[in-house]
Amino acid sequence: MSPLVCRLLRMPSMRTLSWFVGGLLALVLFAACGGDECKPLDERCNGSQFQRCIGEKTWSIMPGTRPVYVWEDAQCTGLCVEIGGQAVCEPQPDSRCPSCKGDCEHGAALCVGNSALACDAKGRLLRESVCDVACAVGVSATTKEPIALCALSSDPEPACEGRDSTGGVACVNGQMTSCEAGFAIERLTQNNGACDPSEFCVETKTTALCALEPSPNPNCLGVEDFGHVCVDSTTLWCRGGFIVDRGPAC
Repeated sequence: MSPLVCRLLRMPSMRTLSWFVGGLLALVLFAACGGDECKPLDERCNGSQFQRCIGEKTWSIMPGTRPVYVWEDAQCTGLCVEIGGQAVCEPQPDSRCPSCKGDCEHGAALCVGNSALACDAKGRLLRESVCDVACAVGVSATTKEPIALCALSSDPEPACEGRDSTGGVACVNGQMTSCEAGFAIERLTQNNGACDPSEFCVETKTTALCALEPSPNPNCLGVEDFGHVCVDSTTLWCRGGFIVDRGPAC
């Protein structure tokens, strides 16, 4: 933009004019979209499509204007129906789901190809996840019910056994890995908790963590869970018997 135009826009009268024009343009664009505004977290059925007011669109062309919320399609396994004025995702019968015979209290969790399915007792599909690698069926540590999930292998991971109640992470082949129901489900990355290249993934009695050495350090053995000791004028931070950081001189 030329310096002359910039100087003009800095003038109070010109700024007011630019805001006015921007506001008119925003109204024209909003009207062109049908003016279909909503309140955050509202839900509705648009035909059989479930929609939720979660998309916040802010008009940046006019400073100080309020956000505009619009309807966006949301995931719905089944058909969207309105019951008592509320939009509800109504599960639909699915041939892949076993139909319960007799007095059945629970549904089913199963793998069909690479899809993890959760079905209710009436043979209706509640949830479906298409897996990138493998589908597995395990037992939830919280509900004690079978669950179908996407995993890195269809076989249970020994390192993940019992890890749901201790943070849900384990060292698998030297890498920090998320676990669920006894299966490895995701390799952590540098952005979500993986160890630095100079660190080692190690197992303690309660969790997996990143340490500076692959084995417990004798200087850390007297430290309760997490703390520090002074060794040769250097602060060592310890956790679970491992050195996790070196601090300043002590």
